[in-house]
Order: sequence, then C-alpha cells, then structure tokens
Amino acid sequence: MRLAFKSKTPDLYEKFSRIVYDLGEYFEDDEFDNVLSPEEEHKFITWDIVIAKQKQLERQFYSIQNKHTKRAYELNNDLLLLSLYSLIPPLRNEIKHLNFTIQRKRDNDYIWLDTDGEILLDLNLEKKRHEPIAFSITKDAPALANIIRDSYTLYPREYVFTPKNTYPNLNKKASQASLDARLKALFIFTGKSVSVNSLRSSYVSYMVHQAMLKGKLLSVKEKNKIAEKMRSSRKYFDESYTKLFQTNPQQQAHPVIKQEDGNNNDVIDEMNSYERQKARASSYYHQHREEIIRKQKEYQSKKGSFTNSRNRLLRFLNSSPNYEKTMKDTTKTKYNFQKVNGVWI
Repeated sequence: MRLAFKSKTPDLYEKFSRIVYDLGEYFEDDEFDNVLSPEEEHKFITWDIVIAKQKQLERQFYSIQNKHTKRAYELNNDLLLLSLYSLIPPLRNEIKHLNFTIQRKRDNDYIWLDTDGEILLDLNLEKKRHEPIAFSITKDAPALANIIRDSYTLYPREYVFTPKNTYPNLNKKASQASLDARLKALFIFTGKSVSVNSLRSSYVSYMVHQAMLKGKLLSVKEKNKIAEKMRSSRKYFDESYTKLFQTNPQQQAHPVIKQEDGNNNDVIDEMNSYERQKARASSYYHQHREEIIRKQKEYQSKKGSFTNSRNRLLRFLNSSPNYEKTMKDTTKTKYNFQKVNGVWI
C-alpha cells in the first residue's frame, strides 16, 4: 500500500486498496461464523481438560515430600505456568515474562508480593495498545495466590520461570520459546498443539457455554469485564475467541489406511494405532532379537522414565478404545490416569 501510494499511480493504489479491502471482507466472513478453522481445530481443547490438567499437576506437586529437588522444582514451574493461564482469565505472553517483586515497580511486568500478604498481578508494559493493568490475585483467585506464595517461599528467585534442568541455579529467565514448548508439552496427550491463543479461545467459549447452560447469555457488562482481565476487547471476545464446539466431542476416528493386495484391489487396514504399534513391535523384535536382549541386559539396572512411560500409555489409551479395558486398575492408579470429556489425561 505504501509503495503504491508513493508511486503516485492512482490505478496501482486503487488495485492494492481493493485487494486489502477484499482480504478484510474474506477474513470477516471466515471469522464471524465462530466455527473452528482446521488450524484452530488442531490446537483447540475444551476448558474442562485444561482445569483437569491443572488439578493433576497440583496434586502431583503437593504429594512430593522432598520439594527441594530438580524434579519438584520443574513440576512446580509447570504447575505455576498452567495455573496462571487457567485460574484467572488467560492473558497473552506477558505471563511468560513475569518477575517477582516485593515492592511496587513500574519498569516491567511483575507478580508483586506485598508486605501485607496480598499478591497482585502488576502489568505495567503496554500490550497491543492496552493500558497497564493491576489486580489482586489474592481476592480474585485465592487458589492461585496460594500456589504463587508457595512457589516463591520454596524457591526464592527473581524470575517467575527459569530454564529447565538448571535447578538449583535460578538466576536466568526462561525464554518465551521454551515456555511455548513447555505449555505445548503439558497437553501432548491430547494430540493437539496447544498455545496461549487456543487457551484464551477455550476459556471464552467455556464462559459463553456455561451461561447458556444457565439459560442466559453473557451480558455486555460481563463480556467487558472478562475481556478487560484478558487485556482484550468485547469485539475480539465475540468475533475471535468465542467458538462453537460439541460439548461432549467423540474422539475422531483414526484415518483408514488403504493398501493394495496382489490383485491391485484396495484392502482396508482397520487396525488402530495401538494394534499397528504391536504388530510393528513384534516384527521388529523377531528381526533384532539378539540385539534387543543384549541392550536389555546392558540397561536393566537403569531406571526408566516415568514421564515417558506415562505419555506412551496415554497415547495408547487415547488411540484405542479397547486398550483401557486391558489396562489394570493398579496401572491407572500408578499413573493417575483420568478420563475427562472423552479424553484420557
């Protein structure tokens, strides 16, 4: 547009102006139906899954007896990250850049632990033309305030989030990219690529849906209040964040894989991912039996990863309806598996 304007060629400027206008119209047509796009569908999860995951992390952390270990600290960072995005209306990326402070400062975004015991979220930096905002977490979200207070008491530090695998050195701030990956990893079991924007959309859609269950719509005043806490506007609340979705979505069926038989006829492979994995594992084992046995003896004294084992079993649970019937109750208890809205977490 600028180049066309500077060229002083009215026809060229008019053409670019029309293109921009048409793109805007196309965007509005696509956005205002409030239906998840294919890209959004790849990232969207329902809010009950978010809350269930937050509660799970909270139980796991507070069940650890020795909290001064790397594992405990990493789990606490996960808990704090998700709690800041779920126990208050979710903000944007300013959460990932927060510092702790015990006195009022204006030069950055802070979690302010006041001397009277109150905890405030004090966002001083302008974000997408939204003015600075401060509010009491103690009053608005007491559960979150307790998690923050415990985190700071157990692990005194300047930066709210620090890089992984550095405990007890907490003198460096985690990058936004690393926290993006951390948030995504928390929901890897859903098969979705969860981001801050998808959490914001999930929360708004949940609030709209909850009001509908009570037989009413959110008022303009209620929408404005939520949008203000999210540092957004009612316009984007309605046009961008509110999404229509099934309240009890069934898991999508796995794609049917077609192969060809010897007569060039299509043969439908109806095996789900778990069954295909078993077949591949069996084939691989028979082909590499000696090597596998050697490696098993070599590593038999080493302890396996609890997290990796849990994620692997979750993938099987969520990909095979029959797998949960074969899993022992003791295994479900050991890994604290729960089924929320048709999805195992």
